[in-house]
Amino acid sequence: MTNELPPHVTRTDDPEPGITWFVSLAGTIGFAATVIAVCVVFFAMQDSFTQTRVIDELPLESFELKNAQLAQIAQYGRFMEVGTDDKATERIHIPIDQAMELIVAGAAAKSTVK
Repeated sequence: MTNELPPHVTRTDDPEPGITWFVSLAGTIGFAATVIAVCVVFFAMQDSFTQTRVIDELPLESFELKNAQLAQIAQYGRFMEVGTDDKATERIHIPIDQAMELIVAGAAAKSTVK
């Protein structure tokens, strides 16, 4: 008896197990290395972007707004406030230090009256 197959019959068994294991192991290792490399590059770029755009950058608009707000709370002034009923009311603002002193004095006066 010979081990030859007739011409119309094909082999249906698995390929050589040695090469299958090698290719699957090499593919798995290559895929894992690629994923790790992409993650390292992504997080390095993200940290660089955050450092450059968020931490190191000092926007001029923020300084100007802060200085304008500090100047506004340090002086007396008047402004118009429009309520929900479209009624305009004139308001007065005073420096924040004096406002805090008035609040404390008012609270002390209420506590001594009782």
